[in-house]
Amino acid sequence: MFLYVLLTLLFFFDPFAQTSPSRAGEESYWQPVAADIQAGRYAEAYSKVDHLLEQYPGDGLLLRIKGICLLETEYFDAAVAVLEDALDADPASIASRYYLGQALAYRGSIREAIAVLEEMKRRAPGSEYVRLAEPALVELHNLVDSEAVLPDSRRWYLYGRVATEYDDNVPLRPNNSSDDSDKESWSLAYSLYGEYRFPDQKIDQGPVTLGFGYSLNGNEYERSLFHGYEMFSHGLSVFVSHAGNLLEKFYDLRLEGRYTFTRLGGEEYSRVGSLNSSFSWNWYDQASSTASLGWSRLIYEDDGEFPEYYSNDGDEYSLGLQNYLYLLENRLTLGLNYQYRIRNTKGCQNDLRSNDVTGSLTLALPWSLRLHTDLTYQQEDYPDYRDVSRLDNIWTWYTSLEYVFLRYLTLELGYTHATADSNLDFAQYRRNVFTIALSASY
Repeated sequence: MFLYVLLTLLFFFDPFAQTSPSRAGEESYWQPVAADIQAGRYAEAYSKVDHLLEQYPGDGLLLRIKGICLLETEYFDAAVAVLEDALDADPASIASRYYLGQALAYRGSIREAIAVLEEMKRRAPGSEYVRLAEPALVELHNLVDSEAVLPDSRRWYLYGRVATEYDDNVPLRPNNSSDDSDKESWSLAYSLYGEYRFPDQKIDQGPVTLGFGYSLNGNEYERSLFHGYEMFSHGLSVFVSHAGNLLEKFYDLRLEGRYTFTRLGGEEYSRVGSLNSSFSWNWYDQASSTASLGWSRLIYEDDGEFPEYYSNDGDEYSLGLQNYLYLLENRLTLGLNYQYRIRNTKGCQNDLRSNDVTGSLTLALPWSLRLHTDLTYQQEDYPDYRDVSRLDNIWTWYTSLEYVFLRYLTLELGYTHATADSNLDFAQYRRNVFTIALSASY
């Protein structure tokens, strides 16, 4: 991230320089993309330059413009490949060499970037591109000399969180319960997620990125009474993503396989294998939507004495749509998400049909503060719950105030209120959870 910010400050982006000022008055065929480039509409420019390349295949200038669109939208691997094609098409182009050096540096290929920019200096020592690149070259050399060369931050991601929580109804005891034993406790919750993406495998015809991830989640309660609620789970995932352009707007298609193993109260609890696909589309400059489809195979170790009633083994299917609107220069984010879930299990009482709706708001405040709140409604229908049909209506309100400091760290104060109403008395409850958390992401 430091390298990315550094290079953003050092490399100067001039819209006219991006389209090679030496040819601006001579070549008019590329001009349909000029207005989009100047206005920062790189997805639209990308689409138009693709059409122009059908008329002018292998054109070095068009390939360079296409590479700049990818560079500006942070598809660094793809930008490197396209700009290399542009340089192959026009080996004398100083501009293509300049932008290729940028793309390599952003990607984290520091020594390669230095070699390309030094070659540019040798070929055109007095050019404007060399003047623009000089400050960056100094810093890139300093990075190499100090052995502080950073890996490509776009290829890997880490997130960790540790929290202490007070829960006033850990076992979700019903409101009318006469049991006066402990039901509240403090707990320690922790999670870790890591992801690594390999470079793009193909460009244009099917840009595919392969990656894998690892997750760890745990929750340890203070009182031994709640030992059965202590949870530890870890998951492994492999995913393939494909980025492209639809109706002049960028999209991302992702397919992911995941395996999760969970222990509860020190005993093996469940194993879940799942496949999930999603399609995200920035259909408007300030809006995006993601459609998802998922399937999970559920295997639980303890099915009870009567598995035909109590077993959780089975399959779960989900269909979802997430929508986000980004306002006030991305300082305000509004979300509206819906998911429909079907769970078919060996035990009839755990068959489920659920409609889940969530509205969310995230607001960036002064002094590096961020307010987040969401309200979720779940209508859970158990159609074969023994001799009756069980219907639960669950409302969950969560709000947090977050403080971001040292760029990567976030301090969070959170509160959750959940209430469940049901046609069966034992499924009605109220719950309050207070959270203090520290998270780090990089």
